[in-house]
Amino acid sequence: MDSNLTPLMVTCQYGHERIVELLLKHKADVRTRTELGWNCLHYAGRWGHFEVSRLIIKACAEMINDRTENGNLGGGRTTLMVACEDGHEDVVKLLLEHKADVMIFSHSGLNCLHYAAGNGHFEVSKLIIEEFPQLRDSTTAKGQQYSSGITALMLASESGHHDVVKLLLEHKASVMMTSEAGWNCLHYAAGNGHFEVSKLIIEEFPQFRDSTTAKGQQYSSGITALMPASESGHHDVVKLLLEHKASVMMTSEAGWNCLHYAAGNGHFEVSRLIIKACAGMINDRNPRVVITTLMLACEKGHEDVVKLLLEHKADVMIFSDSGLNCLHYAASLGHFEVSTLILEACPEIINYGTIRSKGSADLEIMDSNLTPLMWACEKGHEDVVKLLLEHKADVMIFSDS
Repeated sequence: MDSNLTPLMVTCQYGHERIVELLLKHKADVRTRTELGWNCLHYAGRWGHFEVSRLIIKACAEMINDRTENGNLGGGRTTLMVACEDGHEDVVKLLLEHKADVMIFSHSGLNCLHYAAGNGHFEVSKLIIEEFPQLRDSTTAKGQQYSSGITALMLASESGHHDVVKLLLEHKASVMMTSEAGWNCLHYAAGNGHFEVSKLIIEEFPQFRDSTTAKGQQYSSGITALMPASESGHHDVVKLLLEHKASVMMTSEAGWNCLHYAAGNGHFEVSRLIIKACAGMINDRNPRVVITTLMLACEKGHEDVVKLLLEHKADVMIFSDSGLNCLHYAASLGHFEVSTLILEACPEIINYGTIRSKGSADLEIMDSNLTPLMWACEKGHEDVVKLLLEHKADVMIFSDS
């Protein structure tokens, strides 16, 4: 909580115009700051008090670009930024008329258009972009909260502000720019499940459907919008992208495709959509670690997804680069229902041991010929051990060690 508020600040916060006039008449100091660096104009602008803001500016116009300090109220922000953030159009217009600087960035890396667009304030965003069209593709500076390279279009897309996104596109905001994290506006919209915004972007820029992330600090490269939408289980957005012929076969630099992302995170309906679009990809493996979609779903214990994959003939006999099959993953992590499904689909898998593979560095420290029963015993999964014994798991097998 901020401290050192003066009577003038409190009065500005509540918008009591006559009392502000009285305090100013008696020489109240407008330049005094709180512990977090807020002055009386910040408080008036933050709460949208037009007449009070006008009085303060008249008393001391040179304070218009004063910035807050660090703190839980956000550091480095001007009155213009806080007014934009809360959508106070008349106050924003007043500040711009008095030459408030639109090019200042807060400590979070944002400028006034970022605050307006990111919070969905259409009229304020329109006011700024029409008066300062050069701001439309301005990017965030490196800040405490955001990575650099984020545009107002990305922020509006990320938060699903359809009318603001439409406004920015009408003013020729670039859809091709990527943030330092590697994402573009469609990644932000689709990855956060914003159907209408994703639809707006992909219908206006259909060539954008399979655009991939650039190499960034947060994400690997090669990620399409379909992948984060699948990973987060945004069914409507995935369906939209598939209807617009987004490729299900593309893989990220890390080797994952959209079905890996959907099934590995337990998203049944999204997995079903993708399989319907391309059933032939069901046994595709991540080339780096040779893990199939079925293995991922078994590892996480997603019973309904495992059942779906088995119904579509997922191969239970594939081994990963670590030498494990799907039953090893399920049994070692104690997933009883998933282990049951695998055994019902392929009873003969029960005594298969782990295998060595030259491709896995982990296998230098991993014993080979470990059966699912050994894994379940080692981890103490009593119900899975009982299940395996009921299915005639061989207790006489020895591992290679």
